Amino acid sequence: YVLGALLGEGGAGRVYLSALHGPGFSRPVALKVLTGGGRLLEREARLGGLLRHPNLVDVFEIGEDQGVWYCALEYCAGGSLDERLPLPPRAVVELGLQVCAALQYAHDELGLVHLDIKPRNLLISEGRVKVCDLGISVAEGFDLPGRHGTPGYMAPELFGGGPVGVRADVYGLGMTLFHLATGQAPIRVDTPPPAPSSPRMAQEETRRVLEPLSLPATPVATPPDRVSLAQLPEWLAPVVRRCVAPDPDDRWPDMAALARALGDLDVAGPSLSDAVGWVRPVAPQQAAGSALGDEPDAFVGREGDLARLADGLQTPGILTLKGPPGVGKSRLASTATRRWLRAGGRAWVCPLVEVRTQEDLLIAVARTLGVPLSKGDQAAHLDRLGQSLAQRGPCVLILDNFEQIANLAPVVAQWREQAPNARLLVTSRVPLGATDERIFEVAPMPAADAVALLVVRAQQRGVQVSETSALTELAARLDGLPLALELAAGRLGVLSVHDILARLDLSLLRSGTEDRHATLRGALEWSWALLSDPERSALAQLSVFAGGGHASGRGGGAGDRRKCARCRDLAGGSLPASRGGERAASAVRVGERICR
Repeated sequence: YVLGALLGEGGAGRVYLSALHGPGFSRPVALKVLTGGGRLLEREARLGGLLRHPNLVDVFEIGEDQGVWYCALEYCAGGSLDERLPLPPRAVVELGLQVCAALQYAHDELGLVHLDIKPRNLLISEGRVKVCDLGISVAEGFDLPGRHGTPGYMAPELFGGGPVGVRADVYGLGMTLFHLATGQAPIRVDTPPPAPSSPRMAQEETRRVLEPLSLPATPVATPPDRVSLAQLPEWLAPVVRRCVAPDPDDRWPDMAALARALGDLDVAGPSLSDAVGWVRPVAPQQAAGSALGDEPDAFVGREGDLARLADGLQTPGILTLKGPPGVGKSRLASTATRRWLRAGGRAWVCPLVEVRTQEDLLIAVARTLGVPLSKGDQAAHLDRLGQSLAQRGPCVLILDNFEQIANLAPVVAQWREQAPNARLLVTSRVPLGATDERIFEVAPMPAADAVALLVVRAQQRGVQVSETSALTELAARLDGLPLALELAAGRLGVLSVHDILARLDLSLLRSGTEDRHATLRGALEWSWALLSDPERSALAQLSVFAGGGHASGRGGGAGDRRKCARCRDLAGGSLPASRGGERAASAVRVGERICR
C-alpha cells in the first residue's frame, strides 16, 4: 500500500487515501491505520467480510506490519455526511431508506446490531450512502465489545447494561435523522463517557440523554451541550419521535417498519445524489501534491523511452502512449510523469478500466481531481472539468486505459482546448485521432532490459538468478513484454528458470489478484473483446504464421487488398505489432495465445 492524503483521524488512529499496487494495476482504498491494538479492527474486518450489500462499506483486508494494525476498506470519495449537513427533506428520506436497507440486511444475515449509527459513520460513494465502522457491533457468534456507541445517538437502555437489540439501532437512526434534517447534533460531545460503574451513574447518564426529549415545544433555555428535539420539522417529527421513545417497546419494531414509515412521507426537494454530489471536495492541502504516490518498486530499463517521453511532457497537449497489452504503457506514463514533477507542477492518474460511457468518464475524472459533481447536464459537467484543469496551470492528467472508450476522444479534445497548459497523457491500444495528438509508440523491452527486469524482480524477492543464457531465452520467449516478465519473475524461487521455460504457458503467467493485468490471459482477453468480428477472424488467421510473416498481399486481387487493410487495422490497434515493416513475430505469438 502507498499512503496518500489523510482522510480523517481520531483517538484510535488515522485513515488514509491509499493505493493498493500490483503487477500492472492500482486500486484506491481507504487504509485505516491504528495506533493501538487491533481487536476492534479485527472485529470490523471479520464482520465486514461476511456482509455484502450496496449500502455497506466493503472490507478487503486486515493485517499487521511491525506492530501497526491496518485495515483496507472500500474508498468512498464522497466523505462522511457530517460534512454536508443539513440535508433537504427528500435527501433525508432517501438516505434513511438506504440505511434501513443496510441494517435490515445485516440483522437478517448475522443478527447484527450496529450500535453506533451517526452521520460520521455514513459515507457517500457516487451519490449513495454506505454504512461503515462495525468495530463495536454486536452479532451472533461474536464476543461483546467493551463499549456501546456515542452519546446522543446511543439508546438509553445501553447505559444501564440493558439488552442489546435492533431497536437500539432504530434509536440511533432516529437521532441521526434529526441531525441530518436540522444540522445540529443531539448532544454536543466528541467522545463517549466512561462506562457507568454503578446503577446511580447509569441512571444519571440515562437522564442526561433523555433530558432533551422532554423539553417543551415552546422556546426554552437549552443547556449548552444539548439541543432540543422540538426543533424537528413537522414532516419528520412523528417518525423520529417514535424512533427515540425512551422505552424500546414503544419504538418502531425493526428497520423494515421504519422504512415503511419513511416511505409514506410526502417530501420534495433535491434528491440525495443531487444534494451531496458525486465526489468529495478536496481540501487545498490534499490537492496541492501529486496524486501518483511513490513508485511501487524500482523502474528497470527503458531510459531512452523515459527521456523521450519526459521531453514530450515539456509541451502541453495530448500525448498518447500506444502499444499492445502488457507492454508497460501505464508504468511508463507514471514513471515519466514523476520525473516531470521534479521540476514542479502537479499530476493525477485516472484509471479507466471500468469506464464505458461519457458519464462514467466524467465521474472518474471528477473523482480523481476532487471536483464535486451532481447528476444533471453532462455538457455542464464536461465544461466544469475543463475549467478545473485550466485553473491548475501546468499539470499532467494520466487517462489510463482509454481504448474501450476511443469514441470519447472529443471529450479529451475539448479539455485540451479549455486547458492550454495541461498535459493529457493517454495510454491506449489505439490512437485517439485528435487534431494535435502526439503518438508515442511503446515497443517491447530490448533484450538486455528484459533480462535486467527479471533479475531485479527476482532479487527483490530474495532470489539470486545466475542462469544468464536461460534468462535471455526466457526474455525472448516472453517477447520483452513487461507484464509477462513481471509475472514470470514472480515464479522464480518456486521454479527455476529452466522449469519456467519447460512449463511456459498462460496458466503459469498469473499473480494472486483478480485484476485483468494480474494474468497475461486477462490482458489478452481484454484486447480480444475490443476487436470487431472481422478483426478477430483476421487475427485468428494470422496466428498460424509461427515466427512471423509478411504483411503484403501476394496475389494483388481485391481479396488480398482487403486482407492487407484488415492487417493495417489490427496494427493500428497494436495487434499485430509491426517490426521494421516486415515481421510481426511478437503479435503472431499473441495471436497463438489468444486462439488457444
